Amino acid sequence: QNADTMEFLKDNHIGLEACLKLISILPYAAGMSGKNLDALFLNFINMFVPLVEGLREGQQVVLPGGWQQPDKTTIVLYILRNCGDSTFSFTVCNTGPDGLEYHPSKIDGTSGKSLKQLAMTIWDIPQRRVTDSTFWVLVFRMLVYPSKKNDAKLLY
Repeated sequence: QNADTMEFLKDNHIGLEACLKLISILPYAAGMSGKNLDALFLNFINMFVPLVEGLREGQQVVLPGGWQQPDKTTIVLYILRNCGDSTFSFTVCNTGPDGLEYHPSKIDGTSGKSLKQLAMTIWDIPQRRVTDSTFWVLVFRMLVYPSKKNDAKLLY
């Protein structure tokens, strides 16, 4: 059991390290535009998809996420997990306030306040969907290319 615990911790450590690396290489629009930004973004996607393809069963990776508008940036985290049997889960971790309206909630019986679930998971995603670069272009472009259209509604 100790070996299983160590393997689990190692896989999660690798997943967090990957997030830091992805943050450092994900191109952001600040100071860049046009073909230069497009080329950097394409390089990022071409490097990222093989990372997803290489996730072993039970392994997960934390991903930078969110959306950028001309005057505002909203940061969220994604967690992509290989659940085995060629299926994945995709979790959006959002501390709000933008986007939490799409997360499950319940009413606190004592205070009457709405309590939002900060992490929302989509289960049983076929491997072919998460290894399709089109999906990741749509997800990451909202963080790379500022636009008024980039918002919680577009992500969720």
